[in-house]
Amino acid sequence: MKIPFSRRGFTLIELLVVIAIIALLVGILLPALAKGRNSARLAVSLSNVKQISIANQGYRNDNKENIPNPFYTAANGQIGIAVWGYGGKYCNVRWNVLPYADIPPGRRGLNPYIYSDARLDTTVVEANRNTVELPAYKSPGDRASAYAPSGQGSSVISDGRRSGYDEIGTSYPVNYYWWRFAVLPPLPQQTELAANIEALRWGTRMLNSSTVDTTKLVMFSDQTSVVIISDNAVPALRRMGEFGDFNKSVMGFLDGHADYVTLERRNNTAINPYLAFAIGSMVSTGNNVADRPFAYSFILPTRTRR
Repeated sequence: MKIPFSRRGFTLIELLVVIAIIALLVGILLPALAKGRNSARLAVSLSNVKQISIANQGYRNDNKENIPNPFYTAANGQIGIAVWGYGGKYCNVRWNVLPYADIPPGRRGLNPYIYSDARLDTTVVEANRNTVELPAYKSPGDRASAYAPSGQGSSVISDGRRSGYDEIGTSYPVNYYWWRFAVLPPLPQQTELAANIEALRWGTRMLNSSTVDTTKLVMFSDQTSVVIISDNAVPALRRMGEFGDFNKSVMGFLDGHADYVTLERRNNTAINPYLAFAIGSMVSTGNNVADRPFAYSFILPTRTRR
């Protein structure tokens, strides 16, 4: 006797139920996957900054406790300050309009401490500009540059056409606020450049004194902090960082450690109006929340000329 065979497919309702279950699972899993991806990228960035910070310690040990020189003299004699001159690859070609800022990788002080076997150009070689890669300076969260050349030097912007790494050669600008705010009006017969150099020397002596907590002084950070501390908007804006958190930045400190730091808004901005999101100073001023000690510092104590 032949038994009839019935071939039965899914009904429309059953298909819709299966699709709904899959959609629910995707909705549950995607945030967890995104969080895990962000955590992995953050770990890479922290490792990069720690490597750079340790290299900075090695440089200071070999150079009488000095830091990589922030002043670069171009072949045409132009002198200027670039927050990327400490390390990294080539800048984007458009920086060649500002020779003091278009610093070749072989002239960036920390590169030999991280890439000791690499032969890096000490003068700009255009043929090599887009081929040299130094991944220790590249943040996985770096999606937009905070810098662009202008007639007056660099300006803090947000340019999504290229990352900071591809724009200035590093995702991690060096903190130069710690000594730049120590620049006093030039003395008679003293140029502004000489006043800056004098302030840098004073600041370097302070770094080597017992008055500075090396665990709190920021030396390197991702570009989130650059945008935040340059933001004088009122009321304060919340800025999305590179790893999905508001007002948080990867930072490397003078003692060599790295951390993922929340930048805290302070009402008192007497130190400088552009430090609206003040991450700190070694001294407290005012009579409100600013009297509470800062966790970290971008600047040194107030300088006086004697």
